[in-house]
Amino acid sequence: RLENKFTQVLSMIEITGMKVDVLAWHKLYESNKKIYEERVRLLDEFVIKNYPKFTRGVDLFGDTSCIIQWSSPAQVIKFFRYLNICPREMSKQTKKMEWSVGAKALFKTLTPEYKDYFYGDKWQEFNSKQDLILNYLLMKKSAMLCTTFGKDWLKYVHPVTGKVHSSYKQYMISSRLSSSNPNLQNIPKGEGFRHAFISEKSYEFVNADYSSQESRILADISNVPKLIDFFVNGNELFGDDFHSYVATLMERAITKDETVIITKKTNKKKREIAKGLNFSLAYGGSAWSIQFTISSSLEDTVQFIQNYYNALPGLEQYFESTKKLGVQRGWIELDPYTKCRYYFPDFDKMNIAKDKALSFYPEEYHNCRDKEKRKIIGDQVKADYPEVSKLWKEYSILKGKLERRSLNLSIQGLAAKMTKLALLFIYNNLNEHRFIVNTVHDEIIGQCNPKDEEFINLFKGSMILAGTYFCKKVPMAAEVELAPYWKH
Repeated sequence: RLENKFTQVLSMIEITGMKVDVLAWHKLYESNKKIYEERVRLLDEFVIKNYPKFTRGVDLFGDTSCIIQWSSPAQVIKFFRYLNICPREMSKQTKKMEWSVGAKALFKTLTPEYKDYFYGDKWQEFNSKQDLILNYLLMKKSAMLCTTFGKDWLKYVHPVTGKVHSSYKQYMISSRLSSSNPNLQNIPKGEGFRHAFISEKSYEFVNADYSSQESRILADISNVPKLIDFFVNGNELFGDDFHSYVATLMERAITKDETVIITKKTNKKKREIAKGLNFSLAYGGSAWSIQFTISSSLEDTVQFIQNYYNALPGLEQYFESTKKLGVQRGWIELDPYTKCRYYFPDFDKMNIAKDKALSFYPEEYHNCRDKEKRKIIGDQVKADYPEVSKLWKEYSILKGKLERRSLNLSIQGLAAKMTKLALLFIYNNLNEHRFIVNTVHDEIIGQCNPKDEEFINLFKGSMILAGTYFCKKVPMAAEVELAPYWKH
């Protein structure tokens, strides 16, 4: 019923569209193009000065040039392998570990400090390999701004309305929306591109988003006292800085000192670790994957995770029970209000692999309670029947995917339904001067007369009200701002 009614909301959003300042977009393109060309020049210059092996000989004018085409992954891989800074990652095509200079793989190799440089778009002098990796990633970012969001993007602007009218897919596996032609869910944040989306004359955008929506949802469904306390009663010391709060709890669990305080100013690194764990663990991240997120060794990451669970008693048990239930049932309840389910498509395949593997083991193995003896029998079975290891690997991969989705979808799915219900509440109060023009996960963008305080207040009220249907212990919070452009 919720999804059925929501089709009307999406229809209205698509028809209404968002107005684009074409001139501002062109100026952005020209500006980004200059930055991109300058970054390519600096990378070329670095190679010419330091790595003659990757340069072309002197030409008639006495100049030399870099032979690396920075837009060619194969050529960059060759250079980065020469410098021993090229990571490997699982290829989606071959399903094997292969050399990569993809942004995701390279970003994992950056230290927290350099990750901040990337987010801040801060080019660095070439004094270390980290500088080279960072600057290459910044060049790739500039290239994307010139291609994905370049002049060609303006083909999506309707010649009559002067707006972009995105096509939305209403239901992805988590119940979230997706957007295409153009994708209005991946427009770069901050000033620039989003400021090129402008309101109609005499109107302004109502920019609204949930505050810590998914963290609040986790607190509610996990029933962890310290999480609930933070969001229900607030915290005089940390305000709404959830990451500093968790970092402090972690440090206190380690030191047994209740006076310790971790904030962005006092210890940015420890706060970043807590932030990484807050997001990664809730979505089923393992120590192996999280080590790259928080730029730590595997051994230290394992310890950080244990400290995290020690700081938040009950959370580890919730995660484990949720994963176990998903593996047992083969489906995940997206939220307790609609009781909508996601069925894991490879559930039968996963169990068949497990049953086939177990069929190779003798009765003695199944009845044995001695762990050491079971291991000896198990190792012998794997030695005698090589296909057993392949079956266990297949089972393990599918089980891991289902476990991660059990955690991920129970949070993301609930968040998606909540936002949809909030949009319905708002939609029911529209008129010829009130509009909804876009939605991006926990964000809703409307448009109205700036003096229409009733509608502006309705936005925030609707988002909070929708939260009460899905979360009974933890209240939702929303922030609303008015601006003549897309502000968030």
